[in-house]
Amino acid sequence: AANNDDGSCIISGCTNPAADNYDPAANNDDGSCIISGCTNPAADNYDPAANNDDGSCIISGCTNPAADNYNPAANSDNGTCIISGCTNAAADNYNPAANNDDGSCIISGCTNPVADNYNPAANNDDGSCIISGCTNAAADNYNPAANNDDGSCVISGCTNPAADNYNPAANNDDGSCMISGCTNAAADNYNPAANNDDGSCTFSQVSGCTYPLADNYNPNATIDDGSCVYSRPGCTDPLANNYNVYANVDDGSCDFSPGTCAGDFNADGIINAADLLIFLAVLGTICE
Repeated sequence: AANNDDGSCIISGCTNPAADNYDPAANNDDGSCIISGCTNPAADNYDPAANNDDGSCIISGCTNPAADNYNPAANSDNGTCIISGCTNAAADNYNPAANNDDGSCIISGCTNPVADNYNPAANNDDGSCIISGCTNAAADNYNPAANNDDGSCVISGCTNPAADNYNPAANNDDGSCMISGCTNAAADNYNPAANNDDGSCTFSQVSGCTYPLADNYNPNATIDDGSCVYSRPGCTDPLANNYNVYANVDDGSCDFSPGTCAGDFNADGIINAADLLIFLAVLGTICE
């Protein structure tokens, strides 16, 4: 047995001071060193010297399974989660968890710019549009697009209940009213409101000239009173050569030329009884 240490002693063990099982007495590393730590190269705290994973690995990333960039290996949420969806609180499909608007927002409402309740933000027409206007197809200003009658309808026509063509639906009188009746002011049943003579005029006994060819013919007269006057143009001067006893309107045709047949009062070229009768008719007349 040796009683003098010559330094040749070999003590096998772990000679790494950083190892969990470091043996300060060992002078021969036998590869038994155990270094605990994170052995995952993807971990934030990866220790390339570690040969014993102690479960301390920290992998930062998105730990939300609902996120677009969810990392199932991550055990430390670093706030990088991206959740796509609708971020507009006014939308039908608003997702309060979303932090990345993907343009999927649906906003229901009226998308018609001419509607009363048009919503410029709406992208989904829900049939709620209200278009005020005239909904009566018979009206002058009918609006086929209107679905809310605002009382603005204008219906032109005759608004006079007494008219033949009265239109009870009309609210705008267009001057077309036709009122039939007697339009002759001289008639017994004259209707001052009538604008269409229907031949109903009646007349009481009216005296006057009933002969249509007379100068003073009265179409309303029912009894001839002998007052008819007939114009007979000619020469009314008895002294004229061509005096016409039947003329009652002097037409300036009297002829007083010398050399004519004296006494031929009717200018027929013959002096006879007819001329005598003409003379006797004016005999005793005082000439002015």
